[in-house]
Amino acid sequence: MPFSQPSVSVILPCFESLTDLEKTLESIACQDYPKLELIVIDGGSRDGTKRFLQESAEKYKIDYWVSEPDTGISDAFNKGVRASTGDYLYFIGAGDALCAKTVVTQMMEEVDTTQDTIIAGRVCRFIKDKQVTWPKDFSAPFDVKKLLYSMAIPHQGLFMHRRYFDTYGLFDCGLRYAMDYELLLRAWHTFPRVKVKSVVVAEWVAGGIGADNTVAVYQEYLKIKAM
Repeated sequence: MPFSQPSVSVILPCFESLTDLEKTLESIACQDYPKLELIVIDGGSRDGTKRFLQESAEKYKIDYWVSEPDTGISDAFNKGVRASTGDYLYFIGAGDALCAKTVVTQMMEEVDTTQDTIIAGRVCRFIKDKQVTWPKDFSAPFDVKKLLYSMAIPHQGLFMHRRYFDTYGLFDCGLRYAMDYELLLRAWHTFPRVKVKSVVVAEWVAGGIGADNTVAVYQEYLKIKAM
């Protein structure tokens, strides 16, 4: 099996989230993995984010950043994908944080870059001060049928080889909440190999754009399933 040490691009989209940004950047900058690229895509925030990035890019080892208006999260994700150079891509939101400085190293251990298209870990969710590790039961092999019911592999725990995007395309800019789910379902009939790991990758704080739009999120999920 051709194990190697693949390069990893961490893509961090943000908008009007300056107070949460430093926590996330610190968790990435302290990683002990040597082949790590950090890309920050700011949607033209007016809360001081641009100035912060200008002054802190070197401190937080940011390889590329941009601050300009976009059409939403999908657009920001896609800008990050286009700017990235890594073998595997990882997406994290402002306010979330990688759990330990060894997380990327653990996720990239014994990875067959020719076959392992998705490396899936777990996340720690914080909901109203309650901590929950999800998925609770996470074992190999991954059963793609679980995706019929929900986002069975958490986006904040996924490292996706760039060939996934070459094969299935970028995020759908017509979607506002569940673009990550739609991107996975797009590969349903020829789903690539998933390497499952019990590693808890990130602390995911409940909230974000869909926090106060439960009905709209649910409707978008139903729309995606009907495609």
